[in-house]
Amino acid sequence: METILQDVRYAVRSFFRQPSFALTAILTLALGIGATTAIFSVVSAVVLKPLPFHQADRVVAVTNFWTRSGLRGGTVSAPDFHDWKAQSGSFKSFAYYQGGENSITVNGSADYAWVHIVTPEFFDVLGTGAAQGRLLSKEEFTAGGPFAIVISDAFWRRQFSGRTVPSARRSSSTTAFSRSPGCCLPRSGIRRAPISTTRRGYELKRRHAPGTTIGLSPA
Repeated sequence: METILQDVRYAVRSFFRQPSFALTAILTLALGIGATTAIFSVVSAVVLKPLPFHQADRVVAVTNFWTRSGLRGGTVSAPDFHDWKAQSGSFKSFAYYQGGENSITVNGSADYAWVHIVTPEFFDVLGTGAAQGRLLSKEEFTAGGPFAIVISDAFWRRQFSGRTVPSARRSSSTTAFSRSPGCCLPRSGIRRAPISTTRRGYELKRRHAPGTTIGLSPA
């Protein structure tokens, strides 16, 4: 204990003897510790922490690769999606989606939310279900079918404070609401919509079937 007190007294005397040097050293240590903590937080969230999906190691992203140019594309077209789905049997489920930030109106107030259009297998790929209500039905994925939306848990808590979601209308179609857990990929909402067969820009996810690995999957 006496040794510790001597070290403290020596440190205090050194600080007052050369305050500029001491302050520089303290600030350098503070910046270094802060930067290290920030970098570790990012690495932990992106690399070390597993994705919030059921058996996340079996969920992968699929992209295009052009052998002539060596370029890799992050998005695919609807024909590519259907071709890959038909030719591969090592995947339990295939899904693609597209979305972005949209303006919405909730309880008479304007806001912005991330909204994604998805294919029917989307929730199977992520291995998630509805925490409240239900997921989208097959009829709601057909052109001209009922309009429906699944909202994320975070959006439900932010916009409705955990209360029951009221019924809503979009044009003349009733909007069916349900709530998905926080593990859902989009941050605000998911809705069904007819998928264009000519445009690109869809992102693709797939879940491997039991007993298969990424290395065994056909290209």
